[in-house]
Amino acid sequence: MIYLASQSPRRRELMKKVTQNFECVSPCAEEIKGKSGFSPKKLALSNARLKALSAYEKYGGTCVGADTIVVLGEKVLEKPSGREEALRMLKELSGKTHKVITAVCVKNRKFEISDSCTSYVTFNELDEEFIEQYVDSGRAYDKAGAYGIQDTDNLVKALRGSRANVIGFPVRMAKRMLKEAGALE
Repeated sequence: MIYLASQSPRRRELMKKVTQNFECVSPCAEEIKGKSGFSPKKLALSNARLKALSAYEKYGGTCVGADTIVVLGEKVLEKPSGREEALRMLKELSGKTHKVITAVCVKNRKFEISDSCTSYVTFNELDEEFIEQYVDSGRAYDKAGAYGIQDTDNLVKALRGSRANVIGFPVRMAKRMLKEAGALE
């Protein structure tokens, strides 16, 4: 059995493109925060590994952990803690290009594999009214950078890279990793 250490409905839907033979479980790992001194890529890789290992210790089988972060310059934008932080993040991203890094770790008895995928997202210039309406819709709170690329066409001007990566789970990379670990044919 493959266990996806995530309760994200977006990751669940994307994992269905990899395999139907999986179960979502809650990761029991305390995530490392952006002010840890890690590079953004190392931060995402470390958190994905923590999630996969926590699931493996509890369930065995093949476990998949993933972590998505938004990086503007060298600043990591995690999930906002509240309305004011969500508003601030979207104002910072407005009209700019940022990176979205998703790391995936696959762990089973024989293998532990980690990799990451980076995409570049350029936002439209967002006006104050749009930002407030988006945040007040509730869609900003459970997502790194306070947004979901799938939520509305009004946020993003351009995307370079994997859309699935920006949503939170790079499907092609995950499929390759699970095949390498012997969990998929």
